[in-house]
Amino acid sequence: MTIVRLQVGELVRNYFARLGRANDATADAQIRWRLRRILGMHGADTSRTLIALIADANDRTESEVLSLHSMVPFTHHTSTSLDQDAPLGWSDYIVQRHGLEHQSRRALLCDKCIKSDLERGYSHWRRDHQLPGELACRIHAQPLIRTGNITDFGLMPHEALDELRRAGGDRKVEPARVAAWIDRYLEFASHFMRQRRPIQHALYVSVIGQRATEIRYCRDHRSPGRLISDDVLDAYPKNWLIETLPRMIDKVKGTYFMSLDPSIKSTEAHSKTEAHCLALPLLFGSLREFLNEIQTAQQKTKGKERPEA
Repeated sequence: MTIVRLQVGELVRNYFARLGRANDATADAQIRWRLRRILGMHGADTSRTLIALIADANDRTESEVLSLHSMVPFTHHTSTSLDQDAPLGWSDYIVQRHGLEHQSRRALLCDKCIKSDLERGYSHWRRDHQLPGELACRIHAQPLIRTGNITDFGLMPHEALDELRRAGGDRKVEPARVAAWIDRYLEFASHFMRQRRPIQHALYVSVIGQRATEIRYCRDHRSPGRLISDDVLDAYPKNWLIETLPRMIDKVKGTYFMSLDPSIKSTEAHSKTEAHCLALPLLFGSLREFLNEIQTAQQKTKGKERPEA
């Protein structure tokens, strides 16, 4: 079996497709079997996650592959049961089920990145380009191109771009008119995508809940109060907002919106991370302020857990 190497910033889902391409594998199960065999396991042994196998094949740790190549740190930015002594903050179940997953209807690429890649003979999908709400390539500062088809991750980016151009669908993401709030959203979103461990969910809910209460936001659909979904609708450019969180197209001003308002709910609530990142800039002046509040709350929690002398 030929082991291709993970590239800097490569989306692990694409890496798995490249691995299959390099080894003429006709199905995912086939390449999984071969990968286990080359690592000294039985081909049918499923005791280790695919992320762990990819990490071993590339002389990386599972944590490195997750935090640098997977969307898991973003899509699961909090954890309900966080074992601080565990090597990963994410459970094996999350890693196994969502390690290669990308919860989006689109695939994004940069044609200049592709040109640079092809000088080495192949191209790869970059994780940074797939961050919900991202508008431009951070290397080349130009609008990203949307393929509109999640199955394109089975192709190499240059192949997907060629197909787009043959179909006359080479469209770049439109830049938003007002970038200030988008930049603040991306500050939070980028942090979550790069975090090495998720934030404990109870701690997270406590910190944002306290701030939301101070600002008098409505935290339960049965209670009166200012709706954070209304302020999100006013703050961000509408086209970008719908591109980032498509359900926002159904938001009606003045009504409790289930896709966003529960992100600051007082009980356990699991809104999409995109919704949280839209709300967080309205609660905190910066990412640093938010992280300081998390750290302070964490220290208070640890203080309460210490046994009395």
